[in-house]
Amino acid sequence: MKVFRIPVKIEVSFFAIVVFLALSRSHGITLIVEWVVVVFVSVLLHEFGHALAARAFGLKPEIRLYQMGGLTSWRSEKEVAPLNIWPSVWLVPSPALPWAHVFFFWARCFCGLFPWI
Repeated sequence: MKVFRIPVKIEVSFFAIVVFLALSRSHGITLIVEWVVVVFVSVLLHEFGHALAARAFGLKPEIRLYQMGGLTSWRSEKEVAPLNIWPSVWLVPSPALPWAHVFFFWARCFCGLFPWI
């Protein structure tokens, strides 16, 4: 399947591991389904960050979700200097930082978690 013209391959082993991890923590079908959806979307969005950064450098990215999580690889007709590709490694997590702050605020205020923060 292609999403935004980026080939995405999802292996059955990805969902098998995600469901196995969900079953080890919960027995409610609602929580298991929520867990699978959240993990799937999170891993896919993370890999799309790498893929879009690679595309910005003229590379042809491919995404693969498998039992160990996600993998973004690319093919290129041209040589890309290693220092030029580093932004795709360091800048991809940066959009997640505001969401992390929202999560910690919510967990602190409404769930009583992280009392040391």
